[in-house]
Amino acid sequence: MENEAKLQLTTKKKLGTCIAECSLNLSKDNDIKKILTLKSTPSIKSVTKEGSSCKVEGIVALDMLVVTDSDEIVPLKSECSFSQLLDASENCPHLFATSQLQEVSVRPQGTDFVITSEVLVDIYSVDDTQSVPMAIATEDVIVKEGEMQCMSHTALSTHDFTYSITIDRDSRVNRILFSSLTPCIKSVSPKTDSIVANIDLHLNLIYSTDDGSLRSMYKEYNLSQDISCEGVMEGSVLQSSVELGEVQLTESDETFLIDVPLTLKTHVYRMDTHKCILDAYSLDREVCLTTSSFETDEFLTTASIEDSLLTTFEAREDMPLIDKLLTSVPTSIKIVNTQVKDGEILLEGVASFNVIYFSEDEEGANILHSLDIDIPYSNTFAMKDVKEGDMVVTDLVIKEASIKSKHHKELEILSRLHATFNISRPTIQALTSSISFGEEKQETDYGMEIYLAKDGDTMWEVGKRLNIHLSDLAMQNPNVSLPLKSGDRLIAFHRKNS
Repeated sequence: MENEAKLQLTTKKKLGTCIAECSLNLSKDNDIKKILTLKSTPSIKSVTKEGSSCKVEGIVALDMLVVTDSDEIVPLKSECSFSQLLDASENCPHLFATSQLQEVSVRPQGTDFVITSEVLVDIYSVDDTQSVPMAIATEDVIVKEGEMQCMSHTALSTHDFTYSITIDRDSRVNRILFSSLTPCIKSVSPKTDSIVANIDLHLNLIYSTDDGSLRSMYKEYNLSQDISCEGVMEGSVLQSSVELGEVQLTESDETFLIDVPLTLKTHVYRMDTHKCILDAYSLDREVCLTTSSFETDEFLTTASIEDSLLTTFEAREDMPLIDKLLTSVPTSIKIVNTQVKDGEILLEGVASFNVIYFSEDEEGANILHSLDIDIPYSNTFAMKDVKEGDMVVTDLVIKEASIKSKHHKELEILSRLHATFNISRPTIQALTSSISFGEEKQETDYGMEIYLAKDGDTMWEVGKRLNIHLSDLAMQNPNVSLPLKSGDRLIAFHRKNS
């Protein structure tokens, strides 16, 4: 005889990670003499199941500032696509992917400029339901019940919205040539059936003035969104990511309007408490318990941390002197190593920048140059609740980079960084899945027994050992207080078995 029900658990499972590359050839015949700087922004367009594989398709939007053959500085937009297959042989009801730029490079090749973007893609199966057998109590057995906590994935919220930035058009800002935008999630909080997202936007601009001079500008904006999401409760655990779409610039006689499309993706979890059977016995028959194991998350949290990186770069001997700095544009930051230890997370990577500066020729005219710089990055973040073996997904971005020139050959770069850690702790839990019965116990007679409790004994364990119902044992020992202490004297009138 078996008695069981089903425990339904809905989870998010990471299927794998892959590196996607896409390349774009820009012909020099298109009046392009030099690429000064570029911003590379990846985004996922579709995730589909193809047989035993998962196919991810996306694009990388490229915003560039180029110098033409006539020495005019103009903005240029383009994009390239990527497609990647990953094994996904298991049942995957819903698929989801995230993208993060790892590296971007520009190199001349014959009559072309070749732009290559390297994108880190993580692929997940969401709303993947596990059905775990769970034993239930009947009148045939005496059971010891307990509680088990399991983290359950309840929803994936995807919300698209646009934030508009207005910049006055005056003698100081005549034309916007290049914009670099970096969104950072400051906080995401649960309310009843809604999510409140607080996002910072970091804007770097290169623009020209009425007299044709080039200038740069940095601005920071904050936006708050109250997003409807059915099923969210106070206390829900949220893990979010934000994705930047294609930025649109509209000019009028008085203003520049920058429309910033954003996509906020939020995974919603809750901690459920389930009653379960820890142990069981019968006064009449032998009892056999069967257990089942399943994987769930014991711990989930999100942490956001601000950081900085200060470095000095010494120019090569063959480089033109740095007479005037225009700006430093963060192009990417690549994480090459993540180590999780008890109470801390170590990150190691490479931060990449594009520095635009002027040098003077022999006649005193300003010549515009660009310089690509890679800087090693390493830092250890203290997190008291983190344990070795935890899974960590990190989003690390450079919000702003300020730059100073020393002695025309040395650069000092101070960067502000924002790190978001999505941390989970996979664990294997065991659950009593069924109860079956063996042979009947042989009855003899009834008797009395005195039992002296030992350290760690419980009334349940004593009752099971003496073959007496827990409630009967408690009634027969009204003066014994709980929890039991070593040496406590219990009297049991019970049926003795041979």
